[in-house]
Amino acid sequence: MNRNMTASEFSVGTRYLGKNSEHRHWRDIRALGFTEWYVGRLPKRFLAFHRHAENATAYLFPEYFYQVRTDDGRPVAYLATVPAYWSGDKHALQTYSYYAGTLKFGRLKTRLLTAFYVLVIEMLHMPKVFSVIASRFRERKLSGANCIVLLAMVIDPAYQKTRIPALLFDAVTRTARRLGMKHVLSPFRPNAYGQYKAERRVAHSNALFEEYCNLKNDENLPHDPWLRAVARNGAQFLRIEYRSLTISRSLDRFERFRKNHRPESWYSPIPDTWECGETPTWYVDRHKQVAMSVEPNIWGVVRVDDLESLEQGTDGIHGSAEVST
Repeated sequence: MNRNMTASEFSVGTRYLGKNSEHRHWRDIRALGFTEWYVGRLPKRFLAFHRHAENATAYLFPEYFYQVRTDDGRPVAYLATVPAYWSGDKHALQTYSYYAGTLKFGRLKTRLLTAFYVLVIEMLHMPKVFSVIASRFRERKLSGANCIVLLAMVIDPAYQKTRIPALLFDAVTRTARRLGMKHVLSPFRPNAYGQYKAERRVAHSNALFEEYCNLKNDENLPHDPWLRAVARNGAQFLRIEYRSLTISRSLDRFERFRKNHRPESWYSPIPDTWECGETPTWYVDRHKQVAMSVEPNIWGVVRVDDLESLEQGTDGIHGSAEVST
């Protein structure tokens, strides 16, 4: 794969998992980026339903789910976003976990929406009927939103040295501008923070995370590669969210995860506190027999109006992404 591929060799569209193989690929690269602890396991008997459920959600909210394909149709990257309301006060921003469920429905509604999608879109090809009947689902989720929150960008490892992140950032800001939204926000994950901890064989602390986020390179840009990339795409950092994403699972499941995921990388600098060279830290509660991962993030904002002067920047990336819906 040519790692110098240009933006013109990619197309950005609404996420659509057309085959089970694409569904598996999407889950596989999510697991590579966020580990199985976050993604979880999906029994084979649920694969088809899950694929249709994901497609139904993306079809209902096409402005918020993106995929990148190569010019020969291969999917290589995905981005999930949600609509949100922000007052403009950095302290009013909530955690990643707070926003993650914005476009999700309860179990019954999910089943109904998925069945309706399969019948009307996949089988009968009647998009107008779907739009009319499903509009209530959509309107309730979008009412009052004035910004877009980026949740998760995952890229096939073979394409991580390309300019796909800039392409996706451009697509989202174009969507925000079209919808009349002034801000694109995200609780950004400093991906190399885990390595920073591991090199020192220390546990996470709020002070250590703040120290890391404030590190700069010779260009006065963030030391962290991902924070540096988003800064180059116009992001301004607002504040640290120390407990942005928390996930609790059984202690047995944690022990299996620790055994199977990078087993040589785990260390315990403090009793019942575990690190493995990644952003989150795991805390064990032996009384409740659970382990909780706690991930800190840093909130950043891209002010859409500020990007007007950058439309010709970033080596021609800006202006190249048109999102099909």
